[in-house]
Amino acid sequence: MINKEEILKTIINDYESKLEKYKKAMDEAQKEANFHKGAMESRYDTFKEEAQMLKEGFARQFNKVNEILKTIIYYQASILNKKYRKVLPGAIVKCTIDGNEEKHFFIIKGIVLQDYIVGNIKVTTLNSEAPLAKKIINLEEGEETEFNGKTIEINKII
Repeated sequence: MINKEEILKTIINDYESKLEKYKKAMDEAQKEANFHKGAMESRYDTFKEEAQMLKEGFARQFNKVNEILKTIIYYQASILNKKYRKVLPGAIVKCTIDGNEEKHFFIIKGIVLQDYIVGNIKVTTLNSEAPLAKKIINLEEGEETEFNGKTIEINKII
């Protein structure tokens, strides 16, 4: 049985861990930038500028992950308590692909494609704007669609 609360907790913990990683990387890059002279002091030394650009790149990643995490936390209560009749963002969808491969997708706005193992079940996060999500959104249990030449049947919506 799929435990949506446990899956959400796992995803939130993963994103919090990513935030810590990016924050640490930003701090390290800033320390590196502070160590070097800038282009104004040395026309050959661009290490400072490179380290600052690296910090800015980590900051963009940090902000992106933080926005996804905020979205998940914001919708967490409604996702946990909602009963889904159709595939919609917030639903976990158990599908059969071409009649034999079973997959579980957790559709969340803004999230990146990633696999999580929770209770021996592999759940793949799927952005609600992804082409596959767009094909299965609004389908009900028992309905099918075609995607990339494969038949996808909706078995269960949680």
